[in-house]
Amino acid sequence: TMAYPSAMAALLAAMAVSGALGKGLERVVHTNTAYVHNKDSVRDISYVSEVEVKGEVKPFSAEVTGQILMEHTGVYGYVCEFENTTLSILWIDGHLLCNDNNAFTNEYGNFDNPLVIREGKTGWYPFRLRVMYNGTFSTERVYANVKWNVSGTIQDIPSTHLKPALPKNEIIRSTFQKSLQQGWGHWTHGNLLSYSKLPESCAVDVAMIQLSTGKYIKRAIIEDKVAQVRIGHHAADMSYSQKYVAMPQGANLNISIEFHAPTSSNDMYFRISPVDVTNCSDFRVEVSGRFAWFRAGSVDVSGPKFIKMQAYNLGETTLYIASDTKGALPHIDTISFDVCQGDIVGSTNATANEKDIISLIDDARMREEKKFEKYSEDLRDVYIAAQAAIMWNYIYTPFEEGNVLPVARGWNSVDRPANFDFTYTLFDWDNFFASHIAATLNLCDIAISNLIQIVKSITSDGFVPNLAAAGKKSEDRTEPPIGAKVLESVVKQCSTKDNNLEWVVELLLDDLISWNNWFFRRREKDGLICLGSYNLERDLNGGKGDEANYMQAARWESGLDNSPMYDGSFYDNVTHLMQSYDVGFSSMVSLDAFILANFCRNFGRGAAVQNQLIARGVGLVKRILEELWDEENKVFVNKFYVNDTLSSRVSPTSFYPLLTGYVPDDQAESMINGWLFNSSRFCIAPSGDFKGNSDDCFWGLPSISADDVAYPPLGYWRGYVWGPMAQLTYWSLETAAKEGSQVAKKAKSALASQMRELMLSQWHKNRHICENYNPHKTADTSGGDCSGDKFYHWGALTGLLSILESRQ
Repeated sequence: TMAYPSAMAALLAAMAVSGALGKGLERVVHTNTAYVHNKDSVRDISYVSEVEVKGEVKPFSAEVTGQILMEHTGVYGYVCEFENTTLSILWIDGHLLCNDNNAFTNEYGNFDNPLVIREGKTGWYPFRLRVMYNGTFSTERVYANVKWNVSGTIQDIPSTHLKPALPKNEIIRSTFQKSLQQGWGHWTHGNLLSYSKLPESCAVDVAMIQLSTGKYIKRAIIEDKVAQVRIGHHAADMSYSQKYVAMPQGANLNISIEFHAPTSSNDMYFRISPVDVTNCSDFRVEVSGRFAWFRAGSVDVSGPKFIKMQAYNLGETTLYIASDTKGALPHIDTISFDVCQGDIVGSTNATANEKDIISLIDDARMREEKKFEKYSEDLRDVYIAAQAAIMWNYIYTPFEEGNVLPVARGWNSVDRPANFDFTYTLFDWDNFFASHIAATLNLCDIAISNLIQIVKSITSDGFVPNLAAAGKKSEDRTEPPIGAKVLESVVKQCSTKDNNLEWVVELLLDDLISWNNWFFRRREKDGLICLGSYNLERDLNGGKGDEANYMQAARWESGLDNSPMYDGSFYDNVTHLMQSYDVGFSSMVSLDAFILANFCRNFGRGAAVQNQLIARGVGLVKRILEELWDEENKVFVNKFYVNDTLSSRVSPTSFYPLLTGYVPDDQAESMINGWLFNSSRFCIAPSGDFKGNSDDCFWGLPSISADDVAYPPLGYWRGYVWGPMAQLTYWSLETAAKEGSQVAKKAKSALASQMRELMLSQWHKNRHICENYNPHKTADTSGGDCSGDKFYHWGALTGLLSILESRQ
């Protein structure tokens, strides 16, 4: 290692190189903690996967990238050593294998270390090591090293098995995703009262205080009980957002918070307005500065007029207060404002006065409102609500290569996160559907980045997991396989003449094929698909990790966690499968195979793979038609293979065989007429006008047929109405309509109409986008509100159907 006498030289020092020319990994060391290239960044080739900085170490970040060769099938364990780092992470392909345990701590057996390399998967894999030190403590050495264990011995990775360039599409991906990590936004997942700027990572936080009680609200999300949040507009280009935040009942303070970040500059303007307050002298509002994600920077508040945030070697961002600061109290990194003085107005533009700022914010709000005037009256609020569902859940996290769309800000699967900057979770079909929503709204960059991240969460066993966050994964189970369908949706809606998204397809296609392969390796029985659970990583790590291989874990794989379809215990822990052929999954895997075959044909993947996928799709359809049709009740259902009996439970998954395009018209139309249009079953009126529906099954498409004994009590997947089921049923009907069924054409229009009105009933009343919806007309059993989470992006699928229908 080269040690230099000066601090700057020491910071830029890299490992001495040895080995054959042209081998190794590319290493870049930056003089900031946000991985931003500048004139002081130093690039070299490292012949070992290592970063070492010695001397009087100053804050820095380093990236070591390239490819690693895993040339044999088998198990590759990775061993990382981190010394005095602040936040360090190793990814190989999409697998987060090591971290320094400062921002979070993962348990072996719940993430992809060791990596399993199967037959046909040997070769070169993308390698990304990121190391950051923020200088919060003094040290003379910061060190990171990656070794592997291939044959029972921990050893250096040979330079011959490293090369210093990422694959072409990975380079495009990194460039694309990094370009989105710019500007002001609600980037931190766990707090809607925080507004931050990338890449500098400075954050402006708002807090509310009641002096008489000591109530102090410095964090709020829509699901919180400690504060009430009602969201307003959120511009797709991040240029404007508005929300109301109220203290709990009895505190009597409600404020509006507006941010405006012009796309033409790096400036930001804000207005915090008390809109409802009793006894204003009892309340104060705080505005403070800080740095997120452990990034290095300093905050200076030396008076009531500004907050200066200096990102380490990335420039200064100063928040100037333009409104009256009478009664304002500065303290360290915070200014506390007297609510009685009215609006708090400020910006990062030193020359803007209060009047200018208010005018700019008002203009930004009016521009955002005007964007929706082009839509018909029945669709205008659908567009507004669906965009809000996406934009208010759009975040950055250092644990993902690109920005993502977590399901809601209240969900977290990161193990022991250091703070709320580091919380989030991704769910398989939830996040796929988020990309579908975004693409339909022409939020294509967001759709693509999120889609890449959820596909790249694929496990080493070859499936997209039920959940993923900071390397933690549900290693035992997947969820509904709609990845290929959503990729098709994104490509169709986001391709342009100049960009057909070929790089996105090429980047993701092999992973999606691996997922389809996995179903036939792990979940196929007798030519159909069964649900199951088995944690391979737990076995590889000596029993460490989440236990699995039981009935409830297999229920979770369905995505319909407590559906009456899976009541009882019929799980085989030897085969790791439910003893039931699943009609929904068999249909979705068949569709997945057909779509992947089309991608293979269009992107030159060869006839052999294409023909294999087609054969799988056709084979599943044949078995669905043979085994899962209930002739007596004229509907497709699950089947218990141990006693060769059909299930009596009917849910919207019974319509999913229509996705394949191979269901005869007479069967399709008998299902639609007898079940979907039946006001005692799925309650979709043929004209989409709710005619004939009871108040208890008013909105339509409950998650179990309303004549099922499990329906009246309701509960989660036991009768509530779900956006993903609505979208999959719509796609099913759409396929049948394209095959010529006029009944299906009528049904999809009626479904879209009723689902739109359902979503708008909650949007207009509460500004909520529901995880799931109460099927009762007045939502009386859920307090007139959502029956699940109150701002969960896939709830917008219910309204999205009408947008799709309007484009037919």
